[in-house]
Amino acid sequence: MGFLTYGPESGYSLRKRFFQPGMPKLSQVYRTLKEMAVEGLVTSTREQQEKRPARNMYCLTKKGKAEFQRWMAGAWKVAPVKERLVLKLSFASQVKKKAIIAGMDNFIKVKKEELAYYETEARKHIEKTALGRDNLDRFYWELVLDFLVRRCKAELEWAEEAMQKIVNGSLPRVAASNAQGGKGLKKQRTRP
Repeated sequence: MGFLTYGPESGYSLRKRFFQPGMPKLSQVYRTLKEMAVEGLVTSTREQQEKRPARNMYCLTKKGKAEFQRWMAGAWKVAPVKERLVLKLSFASQVKKKAIIAGMDNFIKVKKEELAYYETEARKHIEKTALGRDNLDRFYWELVLDFLVRRCKAELEWAEEAMQKIVNGSLPRVAASNAQGGKGLKKQRTRP
């Protein structure tokens, strides 16, 4: 809805505004636009194009603009972590170490690609999109990009450290157990 505050957009052009790692499927964009139209938040008009098929252009209604303002003014909720990796690692002792390492390798690879995208393509995207716009837009877009880069770097740093621990089999000792004269954790139960 926020992108429509700048002016009319097609579903395809709206989708292209998202940074690649968070880019929704085109079907999701159109489904959301359809729901918004039913709620009276947007209207659509058919626009003819030269050498291309006609497209639907979506525009916020007064009700849509008011809803956007209400949403922005509301509490900024923090969503709980729903990372698949966290769930899978919780049960990693039940599978072979090789499978855990493969999963972590993939996570690290994806995070490196994501970080490279943010540091190059996303930055170019902001520069291109910000041309002719208010500097305040660019300021907030840069803040969002900074958040995404920092989060990605933190996830990557954690994943690389976790991978070393998994490969080396080094588990942290339980402080409470050691303080009471215990021997800490016993041998890791991960299957070879």
